[in-house]
Amino acid sequence: MKYQRILIIGPSGAGKTTYSEYISNKLHIDVIHLDHHYWLPNWTMPDLDDWKNKIIEFASKPSWIIEGNYYKTLDERLKRADLVICLHPSRIKCVLSIIERVYKTKHHKIERSDLPFGCTENKVDMNLVKWSFNYYKLYNPILQNIIKDYPNIDVKIFKSRRLAYKFIDKELLK
Repeated sequence: MKYQRILIIGPSGAGKTTYSEYISNKLHIDVIHLDHHYWLPNWTMPDLDDWKNKIIEFASKPSWIIEGNYYKTLDERLKRADLVICLHPSRIKCVLSIIERVYKTKHHKIERSDLPFGCTENKVDMNLVKWSFNYYKLYNPILQNIIKDYPNIDVKIFKSRRLAYKFIDKELLK
């Protein structure tokens, strides 16, 4: 298999969690949801050194799909990555997905596999919506600037979910 260590990044609501699970099922590679490991109960942030050590541990595995951004530890993942997939749907699509996700979580009691115990989304977090809406202008340039320092890694950018899934089905499974 060409890719053993796949990094998936993009704004909140881009579909990183669902997409990573889809790839995992196709390639039989475990997914590491960074949000699940980053957040402590009640949305408490971890110590940065502890967080970095966790990332180093994850990245040292022989194969993985890691979904999530966290630019302060991106280098640790990029040192071992074979492929970076950037999911870049429209801002509106991301915001609507955040709202839909909260609705499903709250009203249908669906638990999110990408969040740890003690972190729930029972209302739309306007800070998250704002962050997602501004991702392409403020955050993505930082990530892309870090990624460019790793020219040996394949980078795929998809502006639609349909194209991202098509890549998996037609290219990644070859």
